[in-house]
Amino acid sequence: MKLFSFLKHLSKEDLEFYSQLKHHAVRVTGVITMLVRQLGEPDADKVVSEFLVDLGRRHFSYGSRPNQMELLGHAFVESFMYVFERDPRRLAIQESWNTFFTYIVFWMRSGFDFVQHKGIQ
Repeated sequence: MKLFSFLKHLSKEDLEFYSQLKHHAVRVTGVITMLVRQLGEPDADKVVSEFLVDLGRRHFSYGSRPNQMELLGHAFVESFMYVFERDPRRLAIQESWNTFFTYIVFWMRSGFDFVQHKGIQ
């Protein structure tokens, strides 16, 4: 059967990469869900920014780079925009999500930069 013949070209390393990617996507989605829920809470800006700064600090130690965070945000938004394909508000929705990710990356970059410039890990 040649239904999934392309799978024979995947190596064990490819499968491990896709497994790690899937787990990371689940974690990112969980963080996004938590952030959206937090937005309506008192002191949301302080709580969210502190959380994201800490997340940025941790991502420095993982070897991440801020430009990777930006790309992840764009990829995340693009991954679900097809749902709004026929919605006349599509561009506004996309812009809102991109702005939200700009906010996320801003605070994560603050934590990343703090660690990078102070030498603290």
